[in-house]
Amino acid sequence: MVYDFSQITPSTNLTWAPCWDIFTCARLVVPLDYSNVSLGNTPIAFMKYPAENETASTPNILLNQGGPGGSGVSFLMQAPATLQSLLGPQYNLIGFDPRGVNNSGPFVDCFPGRPDARAAWQNIFLPDVSDASSTSLSTQYYSSGIFGEWCNTHLVQNTSAFTSQYITTPLVARDMLAFAQAAKPPAGSPSSSSPTPDDGTAVLNDGDVWYYGISYGTVLGATFASLFPDHVGRVILDGVVDAEDYYTNGWRSNLFDADQAIVGGGGFIADCYRAGPGNCSFWGPSERNMTDRLRDVVQGLRQHPVPIPDPPSLGTYSMLKTLLLQATYAPLIQFPALAEVLTLLESGNRNATALLAAVSFLATDDAAVLIRCVDAAGRDNNNNNNQLDTYRQFEDYVATLESQSRWVGDTWATNAIAVACRGLEPDVPPSILFPGPLPPSSNNTKNPVLFASNTIDPVAPIRGAHKMSRGFANSAVLVQEGVGHTVLVNSGSDCYWEHVGHYLATGSVPPANTTCAAQFVPFRDVGLYTGPV
Repeated sequence: MVYDFSQITPSTNLTWAPCWDIFTCARLVVPLDYSNVSLGNTPIAFMKYPAENETASTPNILLNQGGPGGSGVSFLMQAPATLQSLLGPQYNLIGFDPRGVNNSGPFVDCFPGRPDARAAWQNIFLPDVSDASSTSLSTQYYSSGIFGEWCNTHLVQNTSAFTSQYITTPLVARDMLAFAQAAKPPAGSPSSSSPTPDDGTAVLNDGDVWYYGISYGTVLGATFASLFPDHVGRVILDGVVDAEDYYTNGWRSNLFDADQAIVGGGGFIADCYRAGPGNCSFWGPSERNMTDRLRDVVQGLRQHPVPIPDPPSLGTYSMLKTLLLQATYAPLIQFPALAEVLTLLESGNRNATALLAAVSFLATDDAAVLIRCVDAAGRDNNNNNNQLDTYRQFEDYVATLESQSRWVGDTWATNAIAVACRGLEPDVPPSILFPGPLPPSSNNTKNPVLFASNTIDPVAPIRGAHKMSRGFANSAVLVQEGVGHTVLVNSGSDCYWEHVGHYLATGSVPPANTTCAAQFVPFRDVGLYTGPV
């Protein structure tokens, strides 16, 4: 039994080893650059939670939790039974760490031997939202260039760090295909050419990719479907990010529905009001009363931060604004906690330690930043609308975000971290970049792609799902009524998972305009999904 990926010998074959008691793990060796194999290889970490009755032809559903930089291994480890109950016990669930992330190579470190320097940079760049003070915007802009400077120095001075740029999304998409080809059933096993069994259980496509990706994982999935349309088995993209905006390092299309998630008809204020005083501590006699009080609490904290005695810290305006955004990601879990924090702050109670969660929400690592920067190499500089090379351009960018959302627009510059790419000077070979078109599209995929979205997603508005779906022939958008970032994290509904199950079994997408009614309500339900947010 293995409890550390370093104990697993990397192999060009999928050699599974029992790991962490209930899983099996493998490290698949892949080329750094599939177009130039002389550069060497790197190992990719995979973890399997097996189907109830696994056979050689059992489909493997790859999982990606987003980011970029999210660990699929950690995602699976924290909620394997829940994920299997939602997607179906007849499938193997595969969590994998994309390149540069967690257990997968190549190793990425822009501050080698200097974690103190990384922490110092983050402590300057991350803490304040853009309008926290008269200097916060300039602090963000001028400190943002530090990341690129450290990465550039590392890449120049340390030749082994040359591999750090081989972590682009198209390379990860190619790794997914390598996994599917390595995992394909042996000759003579059922394949996609075989009819679906009478029990409705699908069988493994021969070298095709089955995938459920959320958030940034939808960019990865759309990239895969565009590059390898003939290997699309079942691809479900949930909480759809506008891939055109992503690949140009824009991060300008995320917040159109954010305010609805806070003060709209289906947002925090409305849910709290409907829940009543016995269920929501921040309840008031009207939604207008509650909205006004919310504004007063937020603005009050700007002038009067709250001392938090244990651990010694300071609850700030920036923390609360970030906590507002964080809460909209997963309302079933976070809205009750947000109500408690607001109630404590309104009453002058200093024990609002939940504010400190906003700090960890912003924490990131080098790979998470470097992936988005390298993916956009050459594109952000060629698109004048997305240039952030000057302070004035950054001002205009932040103004755009704040025009989209008056409640959390000022938080997005440090969440998206687009400006941190401005000082980076990667020498990226075209072979590892997405060639286009933008948005990723394919006139024909072997099987249709299924896009999914909540009606109100605070950082991946439903318009992104419809835009991306238009690029993929025969695809469909499955809509779930509700608020939150991705359907999965917010549990969806029996209706939603029935449609997903039918798609997995048959490859047929739901009819156009299919919408599932809300089943789980904040302040009343905890939902089906109990994994990481």
